[in-house]
Amino acid sequence: MLETCFRSASSLVRLLRSGKMSSVDLLEQTLARVRRHNPTLNPIVWLDEASAMRQAKAADAALARGEATGPLHGLPMTVKESLDIAGAPTSNGDPALRDNIATGDALAVQRLRAAGAIIFGKTNLPLHMVEWQTFNAIHGTTLNPWDLSVTPGGSSGGSAVALAAGLTHAEVGSDIGSSIRNPAHYCGVFGLKPTWGLLPLRGHGGGAFSEIDIGVIGPMTRHAVDLDLLLAVLAGPDTLEADAWRPRLPRCRVRSLAHFRIAVKLDDPMVDTDDAYADQRCDGSPQNWPRLAPRCPLPRPPAIDSAQLHQVYPLLRRAATSDGVPRPRSIELEDALKTPKAGPMRCCCDRWSRGTGSAMPGGWRWTGSCDVAPGLGGFFRTLGHPARPAAASAAWPINERGERWQRMIRVNGRAVPETDQLFWSGYSGVALLPSVVGPCGFVGHLPRLPGCRGGHGHDRTATAFARCVEREIVGFTPPPDLGRVGRLSPAAR
Repeated sequence: MLETCFRSASSLVRLLRSGKMSSVDLLEQTLARVRRHNPTLNPIVWLDEASAMRQAKAADAALARGEATGPLHGLPMTVKESLDIAGAPTSNGDPALRDNIATGDALAVQRLRAAGAIIFGKTNLPLHMVEWQTFNAIHGTTLNPWDLSVTPGGSSGGSAVALAAGLTHAEVGSDIGSSIRNPAHYCGVFGLKPTWGLLPLRGHGGGAFSEIDIGVIGPMTRHAVDLDLLLAVLAGPDTLEADAWRPRLPRCRVRSLAHFRIAVKLDDPMVDTDDAYADQRCDGSPQNWPRLAPRCPLPRPPAIDSAQLHQVYPLLRRAATSDGVPRPRSIELEDALKTPKAGPMRCCCDRWSRGTGSAMPGGWRWTGSCDVAPGLGGFFRTLGHPARPAAASAAWPINERGERWQRMIRVNGRAVPETDQLFWSGYSGVALLPSVVGPCGFVGHLPRLPGCRGGHGHDRTATAFARCVEREIVGFTPPPDLGRVGRLSPAAR
């Protein structure tokens, strides 16, 4: 049996409701582990232990009276720093916003509290959430518990590390450019990028009431079953839209991989992808998944013009992310991007420069020209599920020097642009579709996770697929003793 710190949120809630564990005891155990490991890993950057303890005592007292408040009653958890908590700073890693104290809770935080969750802390992110590593000038660098020399990913890197290290029991991250999926992939946990618009963004990233095009918030967990637990709590319209619509997410009745039609695409001429994804000697490799579905004819992956996708997605992403960046920083980025460059870096910077500050009606023209959604729509209606890498490689060495479009990483022995890590996330990002990632094995000593897409509104089908993989192949594995992994070298900081 897993230690308490690594158990699923669902099982912990059952323990609390049965009286076999009190919320106070669980919180004390969690905070003890935070005090032990957070100074090294640095995922949790704001704590309110006193308030959390008051809430835990109140939760225990309510349960004793038979007044449990909801499906998360008494569960200690954290959220990404970009989500407002009344009385806590929401800085987005920007020193200029260090003292930006939220006056109210984000709508997602309100829903978590209404479900009984005890939110005791906030987790680290990169500056304005536009990095695939997690560091900023206020809170420093967050390290990967599997190996302190490699990135935990970004921008929800603190979320993924806190889960993987057993410092929290559930998390809410955000995603435009794989900011839930990449950190989950690098740290060996589960993450869901939900259907766009399904979870309200009010109170995230300093926004009031506005949806960020292609941007979402979503659950991150150690175990697949908890994705559905949090999804049920968080999904639904903003209160300002509640009279207009209600979510009705179709349930998935498939209970085994043998009944999914799995289309596997693990490489593409547009991007170098680690050969380990296609290594059939590894039982957990997605390449072997179709063999687990002998009853279903194997579909071909839907025909998508990946070259066009690779042009459109960076434009759309850049247009979305630049909208939330303060103007001085935006001008600085525009100037840097327009500096002449060569090779793949020139292509990347050209797309980012054109995307910066672009009006979103143009963005939707880009989306329509890519034609991803229609290509995937018919495929999902046949219960087909395309499995693809969550990213181009496993976690790579931390490198915080320069801008991200200037950095190179090694894939299959070749130096490739760090920005290639975005390629695979574009399939679901451009089409606004749900995408789930979860463990399937290791590349050396580092976790490897595939990504599986679902149809629009079929988030529960994507999470059902993740549960099947977890049950039939492999699920969350706790990182090794933190004392055995190497320390981050000063040169890499």
